[in-house]
Amino acid sequence: MSDLLADLKAMRRARWIRRVLREHKLLRLCEIGVRQGKGLRRLRRARPEILVGVDCWLADGDLAHNDLSFSQAALDAMYRKACAMMVEIPALRILRMYSHEAALCFPDGFFDYVYIDADHTYAAVCQDIATWYPKVRSGGILAGHDFLHHTVPQTGVAFGVVEAVTEFVQANNLQERFHKTTDRFASWYVVKP
Repeated sequence: MSDLLADLKAMRRARWIRRVLREHKLLRLCEIGVRQGKGLRRLRRARPEILVGVDCWLADGDLAHNDLSFSQAALDAMYRKACAMMVEIPALRILRMYSHEAALCFPDGFFDYVYIDADHTYAAVCQDIATWYPKVRSGGILAGHDFLHHTVPQTGVAFGVVEAVTEFVQANNLQERFHKTTDRFASWYVVKP
């Protein structure tokens, strides 16, 4: 475990996760919030046994679920593109549903690594953390995107990632296991005790 923490602390660039996933044999991976599949493609390079992508791809009227205001046709096209990736990535499974619904498909402790990059509002990030943290095994990683203060110009959706993650870390006394990257992705991660 100390090797994993040391490796995580040493990494400062976007490529850190591939190396850490491979070297520490984190093989059951999940990304919450797939959109166009760029994150899944990065995770594929770690050669996972299981790779799960979760997204609703739904223009349901909630701007936080579709913060760039894509049309339903565009979201459907993104979903088809993600499904097509299953041909090139045999370990990949796509779940088109809301995050909290998808979590019910997996037992606690199932994943080595879960990356949260869906609805970035405070309430949604709190819910995703509460829902997916139990799905990560002891010694695994719960991570996420956009650990920064931001409001989407097109829609006015305000991010609550910093507040939600900080509260979770403090409430669970995980300060020693919490880190954030300094790269353009502004990722955060917690190694589960």
